[in-house]
Amino acid sequence: MTATWTCRCGATALEVSGVPQGGAHLQCYCRDCRAWARLHGAEETLDASGGIGLYQTVPDRLRLLRGTEHLRAERLTSKGPFRWYAACCGAPVAITMPTRAVPFATLPVAGFQPPGVAGPVVATVNRGGATGPVETVGSLPRVIAAFAGRTVGTLLRGGRRRTPFFDAEGRPVAPVTRPEAAAREAAYNDS
Repeated sequence: MTATWTCRCGATALEVSGVPQGGAHLQCYCRDCRAWARLHGAEETLDASGGIGLYQTVPDRLRLLRGTEHLRAERLTSKGPFRWYAACCGAPVAITMPTRAVPFATLPVAGFQPPGVAGPVVATVNRGGATGPVETVGSLPRVIAAFAGRTVGTLLRGGRRRTPFFDAEGRPVAPVTRPEAAAREAAYNDS
């Protein structure tokens, strides 16, 4: 099944193929994902315990329909992944590795149309970072095994070069920045 992912204003959109079987719907409770949502005005996508719904897949399943000019990338930490957002409305778009050599892309579930297309949550991850009680769903080893299988499959079929986030030479399609210290500090504040 093919689904559409759009930013809040609709100016940036991705086509996502193979949903839901080509990926995994996770609920992540890490501080970085929570800070990313806060930095981009997406607090409404966080659940009561500070988790965000994410759809983990591989970049060659994504095709940018519109909004290339709006894509921006940032790193919350000096060695963290690239966190992409849409400059048109500030919406979080995707998380990727800092290189296309590791084919990994995770999209916020809130942007999918139709709602619910990403399927049920198959695992709650990074539960130690939750701000409240969290029900354990699925298992991290299974999530890792599924991710490894998708990654190896992508590498074998040469799909690592097909990504909307890196150009033909493997460079990010937008400069990678770091949010200002005060904005990062506020975004990480769980009180």
